[in-house]
Amino acid sequence: MGELIEQEQAAETKGQRLTIDALRQELVEAFAKIRGRAQEISTAMQGRSAEQPGAASALQTITEIDRTFAIEHEKFRATLAANIHRAELTALASTSSQSELGEVDSRSNRRNPSVTQSDVREIQNWVGGGWSTLNRFMFGIEKEDDRQARQMVLDQPLPPAGEARARVENNQWQMNLQARVTGLQAALTKLPKYGGRTYRQATPKDASVYGGTIKVGDFIQSPGFFATSMLRGGGGAAGGSTWGKQAGKAYFQVTGASGRDLGPYQETLASEREVLYPANAVFEVKAIEKRGAAVFVILDQVLVVPEGATVREPFAGELVRPPYAEMADEQHADELDLV
Repeated sequence: MGELIEQEQAAETKGQRLTIDALRQELVEAFAKIRGRAQEISTAMQGRSAEQPGAASALQTITEIDRTFAIEHEKFRATLAANIHRAELTALASTSSQSELGEVDSRSNRRNPSVTQSDVREIQNWVGGGWSTLNRFMFGIEKEDDRQARQMVLDQPLPPAGEARARVENNQWQMNLQARVTGLQAALTKLPKYGGRTYRQATPKDASVYGGTIKVGDFIQSPGFFATSMLRGGGGAAGGSTWGKQAGKAYFQVTGASGRDLGPYQETLASEREVLYPANAVFEVKAIEKRGAAVFVILDQVLVVPEGATVREPFAGELVRPPYAEMADEQHADELDLV
């Protein structure tokens, strides 16, 4: 398997990769047969291993070889995925070009008449800093001190009138996080969907999350809103001028259809070109590549999680248990063309 990994790293054409993958599949099938036969022998020997020490030792050796093969096989799959997505991973490491910037700027920024002032307030609360508090709440990682402080604000008596009352009312509005989640979700449904590629930077719990805990072929589902940008290095979710260069960061290319273009409602933060995915959107991990202390990840949104799939949350890689929330509405399933 080590030799196949080296060949895959050097492969330049689809034909070469298919030939190498055929050899890999032959190895997988051979090991499956060996594993099955070893299980049969182990069952037959149950309770009698002391009588046949040679056979018991051979089974132990097969188990160790099988474990090593599984590790090498995972490395091969990761290398194959990185090769298939080589052009995308290369582009992902740099900021967006002037032509990409021009294409984004040409998109319509017209306001939707159905978007109310209350909707705008929800969106601007999110982009203005509320995103951090909301997502900690939705991830279930709000600190107890923060929760108690928030509750004190909610329990504060309203002053009779004037600026003091308006200030307390605004603070209580911001700290009513469940209402803010509901309000932002409702506002997003009125914004245009953005079909295509967007980008995101994030700081996972540690360097082993992507490529270690979360592997190629796994799925990630965020319990919070999933912020992306039309541009690499566009600011906010897109990381600014340090895009692709910061140690400990994960940089994502996201292809999907249910993200919402915040467009003109970002106002002073319009340079971020934010596209916000609703809570519980699910993405398949198509490729992972580590470069230095940063990691680059290719994600494709999915509508249905395959039976038996591994689904993890994107920060620490903790397992997400089924049933999974709806990923994107059926009405726009045809937009999700992820081949």
